[in-house]
Amino acid sequence: MISILLGFITAFVIVFVSAPALIRVARLKGLVDYPDDDRKIHKRLIPTIGGVIIFAGTMIAYILFIRLEISNT
Repeated sequence: MISILLGFITAFVIVFVSAPALIRVARLKGLVDYPDDDRKIHKRLIPTIGGVIIFAGTMIAYILFIRLEISNT
């Protein structure tokens, strides 16, 4: 159970720390959604690659803590 909690905390910290850098890169490379349509409700640029860092953080935490969970069973 402790390895699951550690995995969650690790994934959260990875995403929390690296999200601002990903947002900057998305703006520099133009990987954003522009609020140019009447149907869009956002008023500023929204990065479109936010799921990449969430996936990476989850996979890194999974790889780090899968051995702990397997060895505890």
